[in-house]
Amino acid sequence: VGCTQSEAIDLDALMADFFEAAEDAEIAASIQQLLDAQPDVATVAEMLRKGRRYPTAKSGWVVEELLGLDDRTRPFHVYIPTGYDAEVQHPVLFDLHGGVSTAPFPAEEMFNRRTLWQEEADQRGWILIVPHGDRFATWFTAIGSANLHAQLDFVKRRYNVDENRVFISGFSDGASGALWQGYHEPTPWAGFLAFHGHPVVGGFGPYQT
Repeated sequence: VGCTQSEAIDLDALMADFFEAAEDAEIAASIQQLLDAQPDVATVAEMLRKGRRYPTAKSGWVVEELLGLDDRTRPFHVYIPTGYDAEVQHPVLFDLHGGVSTAPFPAEEMFNRRTLWQEEADQRGWILIVPHGDRFATWFTAIGSANLHAQLDFVKRRYNVDENRVFISGFSDGASGALWQGYHEPTPWAGFLAFHGHPVVGGFGPYQT
């Protein structure tokens, strides 16, 4: 049975609410609204396959902030490559810094590191994410790991990300953080690039590795 025009507009709004829902309660409510509306199943399936619509975005760096599990706000840097196309899925590369056992520091201290992968990102269409870690949220703890996952979720809601090509890299402590993700939280990642990481961090998580 086909939808009328008014039903299609309502379904567009309901699907938009579903795609924008972030918290568990919001997601559950949006699903219930869809169930209550009793839309055509095939139409919903097609809309799910197409996914959300993304706005156009300027290339360049932006600094975002998120609240961590420890109620501390930390910045992270996002680079949108030259030629970014909101209609095309783009790979993502996280770059984790070393010396993570330091005090929290301002976003400006990461400006030099931001250029490490930028040229490659422009050539290959990568979205770059450069997070901040500190002694209260090292890469190999639940707080630090949750920050990375929240940042990835944030970026996926705003930019067209290829979820099958999300990579995590780092140097020194950052490399150990990439290893930790491979040991304990591998699902979001397509690959891990660890430059001088220490495998001992395998013992810092919930699983035997």
